[in-house]
Amino acid sequence: MEHLIFLELRSFLDYHRLDHELTYWRSRSQFEVDFMVGDRIGIEVKSKSRVSPRDYKGLIALDEEARLKRKIVICGEKMRRRADDGAEIMPPALFLKELWIGNLVN
Repeated sequence: MEHLIFLELRSFLDYHRLDHELTYWRSRSQFEVDFMVGDRIGIEVKSKSRVSPRDYKGLIALDEEARLKRKIVICGEKMRRRADDGAEIMPPALFLKELWIGNLVN
């Protein structure tokens, strides 16, 4: 799943000629975030069908350091929801739909 999301993000950025860097993030204490789009959007991909803040603690750590505009967790949950910490949790199909209609990265 992580590779699919990478390919879609890369394709979207190239297709729309957006100059956002696509990277990952790792802290000194080994927290990680799968994707950074520019310096304001963090995306974590999980294969679990239900996630909790413990599953995306890298996003939380990055947000404390960089004050992200958006924190997105893509996982196997059936419905979109917003966690108490502001993370947007959504299934892969919804993420891809939102990406390609321009609602996620601009």
